[in-house]
Amino acid sequence: MKNPCIGILIIIFLTMASAVAVAILPRMPQDLAYHNFADTRNLGGIPNAADVLSNIGFISAGLLGLRVLAEKRHGRDGVFAEPREVLVYAAFYFGAVLTGFGSGYYHLWPDNGSLVWDRLAMTIVFAAFVSSVISERISSKAGLFLLIPFLVGGACSVVYWGFSERAGMGDLRPYVFVHFFPLLLIAVTMYFFPSRYTRGNDLFLVLGFYALATAGEALDKPIFAFIHLVSGHTIKHLLAATAICRHVRMLSRRQLNKERPHKWANENWLQDLSVYGALDQPK
Repeated sequence: MKNPCIGILIIIFLTMASAVAVAILPRMPQDLAYHNFADTRNLGGIPNAADVLSNIGFISAGLLGLRVLAEKRHGRDGVFAEPREVLVYAAFYFGAVLTGFGSGYYHLWPDNGSLVWDRLAMTIVFAAFVSSVISERISSKAGLFLLIPFLVGGACSVVYWGFSERAGMGDLRPYVFVHFFPLLLIAVTMYFFPSRYTRGNDLFLVLGFYALATAGEALDKPIFAFIHLVSGHTIKHLLAATAICRHVRMLSRRQLNKERPHKWANENWLQDLSVYGALDQPK
């Protein structure tokens, strides 16, 4: 069994190292060319229609997730070891709904001002997703406790960027940290801590669809130039919404894992460190 204490130490080290690395980078203003998307076709008077309307996927997936939570929030079928865990997942799916509206608004009039609303909603998704992984694999109490700081930190990174752009000193560094560091944190957590639920490996599918969505975003113009039907950014929206749907499917089908090899599930996470620390290995 991988030592959970080592996992915690690596997470702490990577957090500090990543924060320092971002801090010493030069200021990063938003490239205005980012707003020049490939597909600008109108439909029924809606500008950039494909990029706008494809956000219906986020709204639909988020509402589906909230519906599943409403049906399973009591945890009688093993979906939640603790009823309070539902709050983390509710934030995730609610953030998906807000992302649909925020991104749709942004793509109607793409500029830095409207992008703020898109990114604010996305930080809710990032924060809640990281918290859910911590809740599933390290400690439900830690996941719930960290949700608020993650949400506040994400929102502050976007607000700071927005104000810095208005002041003519645009700085994306905090948002870059909030956007990309969670992926590193999730990877380490998934390696060192098995899920206390079944279907834990479904998260690889979720992350896989998100990786494909990121690739679609990067290849927005080449994809549109090649197939002339849909742009990479529209595909990004659809793939990211699919990732959320896969997450809903995982949640709706999972059960408590009775063979989980360690006891981090519902105990206080600081106590867990002493239980699994080098000086207190179980005999």
